[in-house]
Amino acid sequence: MKLKVFAAALTGILAALCLQPPASAAPAWEEVFASGNHSDKTTGGVCQSSGGLEAFGCFESDGDWFVIKDAAVDGYSAAIVWWNYSQNDPNELYRRGVCVEKRGEGYFGGCNQNFHEGTVVEIRVCRYSAGASGAVPDKVYNCNLAVGLRKMTTA
Repeated sequence: MKLKVFAAALTGILAALCLQPPASAAPAWEEVFASGNHSDKTTGGVCQSSGGLEAFGCFESDGDWFVIKDAAVDGYSAAIVWWNYSQNDPNELYRRGVCVEKRGEGYFGGCNQNFHEGTVVEIRVCRYSAGASGAVPDKVYNCNLAVGLRKMTTA
């Protein structure tokens, strides 16, 4: 009798565990190509350069704009790699993506995003192989890994 009760309890526990939702996976990468001339959106935001100064980029929280400039003739595009964290938990990744300026050296393009107000956005400015196939992380080169800039979106 005790064995039957134990087996029933074990079956119930295993069934409950199987019904639990899986741990949340990281969100898919969003890849957006910059457009226009947005050099006017580099004041008031947080800005940084890539490790070797091949690219310059900013995040302007007023309107949720990324502005990126390709500053070198090197065969790579310039990009801002970004991470957006949850309103409820600033350590929980909500969205991630990249804003790519692929028109060449000297262009100052922008990507307009729509983040939830009061969330945190982290950026890194990098070189980017826009024509390569594969996942976003495989296209990123020479980021300024020493500095990841974080800024709260507007409230």
